Amino acid sequence: MTEPTTPAARPRPAATQERDQAVLTFLQGQRGEDGAYAGVSRDAIATELGVDGKAVYLSLWRLKRDGKVTKGGAGGSQKWTAVDAPAEQPA
Repeated sequence: MTEPTTPAARPRPAATQERDQAVLTFLQGQRGEDGAYAGVSRDAIATELGVDGKAVYLSLWRLKRDGKVTKGGAGGSQKWTAVDAPAEQPA
């Protein structure tokens, strides 16, 4: 008997991929005086990129799922921060 296979997920539309990359690139460009990534609110990202806040949140959710950004903050002040790529392990 063969194992059931799950269908492959459909690819994301190009516009969605471009928005996700724009959000990530924006966050990677936000650094504090110490050189560390600085947190930015979803609304600030949306304003800067000229994109709807809900669309930005979806991009942030996917980027968080993929380990590229983190969310932090206290109270109603949630900030999103880029995550440094892990260093490549020597062969």
